[in-house]
Amino acid sequence: MSALARAPGQRPADPAGMPIEVSEIFGPTLQGEGVSVGRAAAFLRLARCGVGCAWCDTRYSWDFEPEDAAQHAESVTAQACWEQVRGHLPPGRERLLVVSGGEPLLQAQALAHVLRLAKGAGCRVEVETSGVVPPGALVPFVDLFTVSPKLRHSAVSDARRMRPAVLAELADTGRAVFKFVVRGPQDLDEVAELAEPYPAVPVMVMPLGTSPHRLGRVLRALAEPVAARGWRLTPRMHIDLWGNERGR
Repeated sequence: MSALARAPGQRPADPAGMPIEVSEIFGPTLQGEGVSVGRAAAFLRLARCGVGCAWCDTRYSWDFEPEDAAQHAESVTAQACWEQVRGHLPPGRERLLVVSGGEPLLQAQALAHVLRLAKGAGCRVEVETSGVVPPGALVPFVDLFTVSPKLRHSAVSDARRMRPAVLAELADTGRAVFKFVVRGPQDLDEVAELAEPYPAVPVMVMPLGTSPHRLGRVLRALAEPVAARGWRLTPRMHIDLWGNERGR
């Protein structure tokens, strides 16, 4: 509720007590993809998504009926969420917290409190997003936005998967990378088309798949054409280590 909409004398809600819908919290584990591949990390996966890719490998975080939400997501306070996250952080000085989904920016207001506490505890914070929801109040508490605009093969309408103004806002933070999920070299022209308006944002390409065999095959096919375009190629190391097992 905005200050203008608040009733006279009504105090703003305590951010620590704001509800946040959590799909799962796990760690310490290893970040398997992206800029921080191989780093020890804790993962906070939030529920809900407004995109809904056909090939999504975390459908359990959003593909459920409203009446079944309690079976798939836990609603806790932002403070309680942080207490759980803190128990899963890796030891040492370089503690990484990765926030994923679903689409975590849908719960930005409550998430901002969690991340404020994480930064206060010395964590590096990386947030994964589809790039369709503005980052808003999260920006001061995020070290890196891993933005994954969806390509046409996601079987999602253009209106639902593309928000150029939001991509521009994320790019302007100076804390974003674009990570595109591709089926193979045939998708790289589309990647170039989407990335072209944001030349300052690094481009990462990641193969689609949830089996080591498929990922290895697609990685080999992508290696030379990705290098030729000057982009980065990221594996999905957690799939090689543990398959598509949850909590890894």
